[in-house]
Amino acid sequence: MRNEILKLLETDSRLTVKDIAAMIGADEAAVEADIKAMEDESIICGYHTMIDWDKVGEEMVTAMIEVKVTPQREAGFDQIADRVRNFDEVHSVYLIAGAYDFMVVIQGKTLREISHFVSKSGRKVGDRTVRNPLSKTIEQIKPSGIRKFFDIVSEMPHAISLGVGEPDFDTPWHVRAEGIRSLEKGRTFYTSNSGLIELRQEICKWYQRKYNVLYDYKTEVLLTVGGSEGIDVALRAMLDPGDEVIIPEPCYVSYVPCVQLIGAVPVTIELKNENQFRLTPEELLAAITDKTKILILAFPSNPTGAVMTKEDLEPIAKICQEKDIYVISDEIYSELTYGGQKHCSISSLPGMKDRTIVINGFSKAYAMTGWRLGYALAPEVIAHQMTKQISRRCASRMIRDAGSC
Repeated sequence: MRNEILKLLETDSRLTVKDIAAMIGADEAAVEADIKAMEDESIICGYHTMIDWDKVGEEMVTAMIEVKVTPQREAGFDQIADRVRNFDEVHSVYLIAGAYDFMVVIQGKTLREISHFVSKSGRKVGDRTVRNPLSKTIEQIKPSGIRKFFDIVSEMPHAISLGVGEPDFDTPWHVRAEGIRSLEKGRTFYTSNSGLIELRQEICKWYQRKYNVLYDYKTEVLLTVGGSEGIDVALRAMLDPGDEVIIPEPCYVSYVPCVQLIGAVPVTIELKNENQFRLTPEELLAAITDKTKILILAFPSNPTGAVMTKEDLEPIAKICQEKDIYVISDEIYSELTYGGQKHCSISSLPGMKDRTIVINGFSKAYAMTGWRLGYALAPEVIAHQMTKQISRRCASRMIRDAGSC
């Protein structure tokens, strides 16, 4: 009776026990018992689609992989399914109808282990080889725990999220009004790769007033889709595989993945509570090798809130000049400096403008996180290579208009 049941299910995997019993002239209880026996042997028919998608521990998932095969001579779907089931990773195999023939279920594995199942060299399933669709590099990158938490909390209407860095007030009305006016005027077309000239001019004027550092709005500033894009394109413009980037931690979650995607090497420094989570010259010197090219500084710090004063930054700047190291200074929280202190940009220290890429934006100071408007200030040779990359993904016109107001 088993073969009769499987033949029917190969034709229509959605048949009920009652339907099967009527079609083969058997007792419903006997058909149900035979199907249960086949389930116990892990040759599970496709109409039984109750899948447990709950996590089986941290980073562990249950995966369903749809597979299409061509039955070989003297080897029908049930024999092929039996061979697939013999792989150690496979929990069960479903015979299904439609565009695919099998649903292969893997339980309690990491995404990396699952991708290995459809391995780099290919797995034979029937007479087909399945190629691994994933990049080896992307497999090594861990998903953001903060973003997972944010996604969970966003579905809880009465929860207060303290996860992502976001102000607790709305974008000021005059900024929103300018964005609306820009839309009403039909400013919905492409802009210059490096951004609106008026906004670049204002950014340079603001930076000169605040830090007494002069940048050329034509060649040394560019607008980005949030500060995160600025970090990404700066790293891509400067790094080759094997270069090392020093990253003090705890820190913003994107630094390490951005470095890894390029094939460079993140070298982390665990900052200490006794130093108020500030980077010390001794910690920096201990992390430097002949492959070190960039130091990422993020002060005021996300998530610790630590601040590096001018006195803290001076010995760091001296080391960077002596060791020929460039600095990416993420200053997105610069306007959220409290307690009577003033933010000091490392680019304002003697000899540092030409080896510093300043990343900033409108997200934190003006509650514009969802607008995705940032900017980078950099030496012309670096800014040019950064701009080359954002030519395909620049921020929208109306958002840049709002930032200019």
